[in-house]
Amino acid sequence: MSRQDTAVTAPAPADRQRAALPMAAPGRSAGPGTARVLSVLAALAAAPAAAALGVYLLTGDASLRPLGITVERLAASGDAGTGMLGAHLAPPAGAAAPERYARAIRESFAAQGIRVQVTMLPATGEGWVVFMLGDEPLGRYPLARAAEGIPMATAAWRLAQEWR
Repeated sequence: MSRQDTAVTAPAPADRQRAALPMAAPGRSAGPGTARVLSVLAALAAAPAAAALGVYLLTGDASLRPLGITVERLAASGDAGTGMLGAHLAPPAGAAAPERYARAIRESFAAQGIRVQVTMLPATGEGWVVFMLGDEPLGRYPLARAAEGIPMATAAWRLAQEWR
């Protein structure tokens, strides 16, 4: 007998690694434990959205709806219960800094503790502003008289908050 006939050859390094890993046979699942783990992970991933939906259904507060709906988006969609007013602002044609009008409107309402979302529209003649509470327009004011609409919009907002 030769030495080659009796010698046991060691498996190649790659074969050793494959032998150390427990693998399922082709066509079979990895076992009931894997399905259970995946189910738990799916439930944990869905839990925050399910909890937010539950709180929204109990309270009716639209800002608590799941999937990252922001208060600004709700105001833009016309939900008057968000605690925000809207203002559609068309600056005067040729205005050097139309953002200053939007900032002035925001600051006027902020002084009264009210957030307002200003939507800039294309420039027109003298310029104008319409305050919005949900889908309802609250007047159309030339920019020179926009300050006259702020108390009325504030009163309408406060009344809407009482009915909420």
